[in-house]
Amino acid sequence: MARFQVLRIGVLLVSALSSAAWAQSPEALAKADLARRLNISPTEIRITRSEPRTWPDLSLGLIRPDEMVGQMVTPGTLLIVEAKKIFFVYTASKTAVRFGGPADLLGQSILFLSPPGSDPNLNSNLMQVSMAGTNPKFILPEVNRFEPQASGAILATRRTSRSGHDLVYQAQGSRLKEVRLGGAFEFGAIAADDRHVAACERPSLANDWIVFIAPLTGRNAQAYPLPGGIRPSKLLWQARKLYASTVSGQFRLDPFNPNSGWEKAPYNLIVEDDSLLLNKSESLGIKNVAGAVVVSRVWFTGDEKKIATISGFKFKTVHLIQNHWAFITGDQGGKLAAYLVEVSTGLTMECISGPYLDIRSYAQPSGARQILTPTK
Repeated sequence: MARFQVLRIGVLLVSALSSAAWAQSPEALAKADLARRLNISPTEIRITRSEPRTWPDLSLGLIRPDEMVGQMVTPGTLLIVEAKKIFFVYTASKTAVRFGGPADLLGQSILFLSPPGSDPNLNSNLMQVSMAGTNPKFILPEVNRFEPQASGAILATRRTSRSGHDLVYQAQGSRLKEVRLGGAFEFGAIAADDRHVAACERPSLANDWIVFIAPLTGRNAQAYPLPGGIRPSKLLWQARKLYASTVSGQFRLDPFNPNSGWEKAPYNLIVEDDSLLLNKSESLGIKNVAGAVVVSRVWFTGDEKKIATISGFKFKTVHLIQNHWAFITGDQGGKLAAYLVEVSTGLTMECISGPYLDIRSYAQPSGARQILTPTK
């Protein structure tokens, strides 16, 4: 039997040094790679779609952060691969394949804060990658916190000194410089709709917390007292009204009615992070157990069915994407990592891992979605 070496470079699987190895089809390489990633047999995997593509370089449309590749135009294929009724994307040349992640998550992506560089205020660059950790894009320079908005916009804070922060706004898809919305000693909960921003802020060390509301131009801000005198943990815009979640319940404010003030919300509009309902009878359960993360489906009766275990991982945050993917972040060997777990099948994949300061999912596509566009 001919011998060959298999080299893994990020998401790239390269078979080298043997004519027999080159004889493996891209379809076979993709099936073998997905079987390894999901810890299942290649016999459980099938190719459902194969289309010719011409890739602009050797990254095959799925370049990794900090990766250098040859700039040769490369003929190849786009593959859709199915395992346990979940579809995954691969790009391929004649000799290599790259993993693009779940097909139904190409419209989603990940935002992360890179490690601090030389900035004296310990700010970091905000970056975007696909759910498979590919196609990096620079989003904002030198920020220390970020909050993706439902509109696709991003709110972020930037430390300017030991006693000051700026609040900045980046519109979805905008190539323009971010808008500075204001400055304060400290910012708490923040939220924006398509016209206005609201933020809980402490103007200076000598001041109490307030809520301010301003147009996205950053001008003509209006200050409001805290709802019920309590600092909110979350803010949310809905139908031009501002909702605030506090330990005493949820409040509502109509800032465009001069006679309006904070009032008790008629219902709880803001969903807390620990709400992981899958349906009327089940929720997602997740816990750290003996050096691993255990993910379960939990019935209303309290009965549990374990669906996945992630070894060597300690979770910090979890939320649902499209109600069937659990996006989990946490510590793995001293680095921050993110995983996806499909809640029906338990299929598990690592998204990214590194010395990052924060990782969040982002309901906007990365450059990876372009691989679906047919070659002209």
